[in-house]
Amino acid sequence: MFTVSVSGVLLLFLLHHSTLKSVDGQIIDSNTLARVISFFEQNYKIVINKKQELQYAVAINVPTVQCDAGFNLSKNNFLTNENPTDVKRDITNNSYPVYQGKELIAAGVKKICTNNRIHSERLLLNPTVEIPTTPMQNLLNRRDDSCTILYSLNSPCSKACLNVNSPNNILPNIETWTAHNSIKAFVFKHIFRGEGSIDTLRSGLQRIANYKRVDADGHPRQYATAINVPKVQCQAGFNPSQKNFLTQEDAKNVLTVAQRSLVLIVLLHPCILNAQNVNTQTLANIVKAFEAKLGKSGQYAVAFRVGKEKCSDSSYSGQDLKIDDVKTTIENNEVYKSNNLIAAKALKGESTQHSEYRLMNYLKNILNVKDGCVIFFTVNSPCLDRCLAEEGKYTIKSSLTKLQNYKGVKALAFKKVWMHDKVEKLKERLTAIAPDLPCYQCENNKAKCVLLYQVGQYAAAINVPAGQCDHNFQLSATNFLRSDPSENVRNVIMRDKDPVYRGTELIAAGVQQQPHSAHSEYLLLNPVDNSPLTYLLNKKKNACVVFYTLNSPCMNSCLNGRRNNIIRGIDQLKNYQGIKAFVFKNIWTHEQGEARREQLRINLKKIADRVPLYRCRNNACTLCGQPNSNEGIKEECLSV
Repeated sequence: MFTVSVSGVLLLFLLHHSTLKSVDGQIIDSNTLARVISFFEQNYKIVINKKQELQYAVAINVPTVQCDAGFNLSKNNFLTNENPTDVKRDITNNSYPVYQGKELIAAGVKKICTNNRIHSERLLLNPTVEIPTTPMQNLLNRRDDSCTILYSLNSPCSKACLNVNSPNNILPNIETWTAHNSIKAFVFKHIFRGEGSIDTLRSGLQRIANYKRVDADGHPRQYATAINVPKVQCQAGFNPSQKNFLTQEDAKNVLTVAQRSLVLIVLLHPCILNAQNVNTQTLANIVKAFEAKLGKSGQYAVAFRVGKEKCSDSSYSGQDLKIDDVKTTIENNEVYKSNNLIAAKALKGESTQHSEYRLMNYLKNILNVKDGCVIFFTVNSPCLDRCLAEEGKYTIKSSLTKLQNYKGVKALAFKKVWMHDKVEKLKERLTAIAPDLPCYQCENNKAKCVLLYQVGQYAAAINVPAGQCDHNFQLSATNFLRSDPSENVRNVIMRDKDPVYRGTELIAAGVQQQPHSAHSEYLLLNPVDNSPLTYLLNKKKNACVVFYTLNSPCMNSCLNGRRNNIIRGIDQLKNYQGIKAFVFKNIWTHEQGEARREQLRINLKKIADRVPLYRCRNNACTLCGQPNSNEGIKEECLSV
């Protein structure tokens, strides 16, 4: 049985940041990983002279379940589309030693001249004349929400592959890999025999393991630190040294939030995550299928329901939807109706009825089966003046509200913005009508649809032992916030009334709709001195408290309003004796754009003057500002 040395496995723990969905089993089970590598060795390894192993690298993108501890891997259920003979043939073809399959890519070493070779890792990860988009990128594009493993027989060389100054380094494309929504592992077996210095190799491998913790020059990224020392140590005559200032014992108590830990705290823990979204590649596949049957021009709208699992399968394209009869029906100006699909074109005449409006009376037939996946697609976005009007005979406001409230995966999608409307006004109106309904634009010639704005606003705060905010802490779902199960949290914060969860180490809130509306940050920070935050801070002293909100607090109410202001609540966080941070991900939809940029800068400074303020997105965190700093809010924290 082949076993994997712990020192040879670099696990990269990430979530797709724009999806607000947990990936169960984020760490690949070590025994399963060993079986996968053993499978590679048995099927793709090439040995000459009975003992010399030829260097090769292989990467896979398989369903998540195939990396679970309970998966019984065999030739009959794993990489069944990849013929080992074909793989070995292609990776030994010196003209271009690369194999590209459906779930697997592999490469040998390309020999250019006696002392010049292109290493196998580089062939998989970096663009070439033959494959300008890289085999790895092509592989990742085939499936999201999956398990991806890159295995190299020998460690990547530090001279070229791991050297940031080398034109042949693989690190930028390792960074690209980290953005993919999958469980990940980078594995090697031997130390490359041409490696000069083990320290140089260690530094290079650390770049992979730390992905976002060092910059391009290998220097640590920005972090914030606070100290509490005797007053004499801040006076002019004090001469600090390693023996009298921040000694090793003091270092244990330094109040820092490691940026890597902050990323993981914000992105990894599943209990603060909200609704599941449709796979964007799946949605694009379905739209293309409709175009093939119904045509690429002309306005029409379609709503359908399929099993929830199909909306997360990037290979699904709606092939089981019986739409052959749809075109004939809608061309006759009739509404097509079935148990799981409705469709219509616009009805023109004395009073034009838009296609979205014509589906209103039949949408209930699609929504009557719970826990599925419902998608409402219209070629052109619903028009602002009629379909999205607050009142009027032809408004579809009630349809969007019903779709938003569907218990399952749901989405509104369109191909083009209606020619008389602007996308920013459209986003503003859609978020006002159905703020929790995911809306996508599926443009031509794009492999995936694009989520127009983040939905499912929530806020959460944690109070955990300080060690769990240290960069050395290996945070996972098995050792972090274990007393606050994700399902319990989601069930509470999705309520319309009192959507506030009070747990052991975590509090969280959604947006309250009844008996009056209230933002999630306000619900956690008020009433001052008797708020959910008060309850949380009293749980544990001198620990680590992180307050996170998906969208930045609104300026009109949260940061300036008299009744719903959260500043006094932030003052309470400021006074907490321990590590603390205030974090957001997105700029709230209504406050995006250049017109509000300076006001946003001023208002975010109100938070940064009290506690360290971070923005975490794309698997990295930026320190926007901190107390006692003369610098303004960083530009990265103001851009959309």
